[in-house]
Amino acid sequence: AETTQGLHFCRPYLSPKLQTFTLEMGVRAPKINDFLDEVIAKTQLTTFSFTLHSNLPDNFVEKVKTNTKFEKLAIMAPGALAARVGKWASGLPLLKTLALDLSNSSTRAVEGFFNEVGTGSGYSTPESLGRDSGVFSGDDDIDFTEVRKSVARLTSDGPRHGAFPQLTQLSLTGEAANVATFLRHITSPLSQIELAIEDPPLLHDWQDLCALLGNHFGTTLQVLRITATGASRYNELIRSTSRGGDVQLQHLSLVHLGPLPHLYRFEVELPESAVFYNTDLAHLAKVCPN
Repeated sequence: AETTQGLHFCRPYLSPKLQTFTLEMGVRAPKINDFLDEVIAKTQLTTFSFTLHSNLPDNFVEKVKTNTKFEKLAIMAPGALAARVGKWASGLPLLKTLALDLSNSSTRAVEGFFNEVGTGSGYSTPESLGRDSGVFSGDDDIDFTEVRKSVARLTSDGPRHGAFPQLTQLSLTGEAANVATFLRHITSPLSQIELAIEDPPLLHDWQDLCALLGNHFGTTLQVLRITATGASRYNELIRSTSRGGDVQLQHLSLVHLGPLPHLYRFEVELPESAVFYNTDLAHLAKVCPN
């Protein structure tokens, strides 16, 4: 919906028997706060997917926290990585499936999602690493992006929060570095992971992500799907239809993938990273025998 009138069409269907609700709002989200109040008051949802192309309302958590029956949750909006959202979502006792968009976010913002989760002291990226706008800035004398990523990797062995204990399915969208940062905090028995990453991924970020999948989820993971973000697919479409011709396909190494003995379904569909060697397939056959 784009207008208040559009939201009104949903009202006849809001009832205690409604279990699944999917809502996508454009940049202009008139009276979205009032509508969320109505949705939560009139339903007992178990599945809620909320996509907002403007900032998540500041009091979003206060509006939805009265419903503790969520089993599947998807939040795609700027502001979804706020610490208060992480604390609320991780505390949902029945939550089994979670989807989040980490795009256009810094590694520190992803870390911040877990700041209030759990009771342990945890760890965080040092605040002294400078500003972080999530984009490159010509006004900065030094770009701290890679420094922050390196610190995040160095501190990955620190204590992790007990986040999302019942989670079995997780879908993440964003850069490989942000995806790996998020996954480091998850100790849940994940059986299915779906990742939409920027293509091509940075080499060291991709290697970290591959190793992490085996180290953290090797005893439970059964399905792994890796696709490209919408932005990557769009860029590839522009290149393929321009006069420049087809883009040069790149090698996507699989040799850093950790042991996943229970994995029975593995899908990779990336527009540029589409070259695999015999060594990749041999390693895949070894670490993923099923």
